[in-house]
Amino acid sequence: HAASRPADGQPRPDPGERNLGKTLGALADIEDARGHRDAAIPLQRDALRYSYLAQDVDGIAVSYHNLGNYLNLYARQPTPALACHLAAALISALAGAEGTGDSVHSSGIDLRVFGAAAPPPTDVTDLCRQLSDISGTDLADLLHALSPHPDATDRALRDLIAQAQALAAAPPDDDQR
Repeated sequence: HAASRPADGQPRPDPGERNLGKTLGALADIEDARGHRDAAIPLQRDALRYSYLAQDVDGIAVSYHNLGNYLNLYARQPTPALACHLAAALISALAGAEGTGDSVHSSGIDLRVFGAAAPPPTDVTDLCRQLSDISGTDLADLLHALSPHPDATDRALRDLIAQAQALAAAPPDDDQR
């Protein structure tokens, strides 16, 4: 189903794609709660893809965050887990949306749990490269749309990484044990 085009020639997101992204994300949560962790990760990747199709920035941030959780907890994939959590935090920060703190907190947990096995990305280009294998997504384009100033985006990422590193270095609270 092709997106319709308004007068400016840009494709208009299909509301069904937004709903599908949210539905797939909810299904991933259900599969996770039922103990079907092997099903949660691909469903969350599909939710992310449909959130991109729908241009649903909040949905994209939530999907990256949840995918990071699943990659940390079930797949034990330190680099992509941290990259997903940092992408969620960066998108939320640049969009002025809720969720930045939760994703920074999860990034801190990734750093604490995985240590040297989860090196933070060196810059936004590295972050985008780490997540480039997720079909139907384009983090670099999204970040450019949210902040057309690459230096400001890199600075925001560095600040988020510093916050996560400080959390990782602090004594763990009950959620981090």
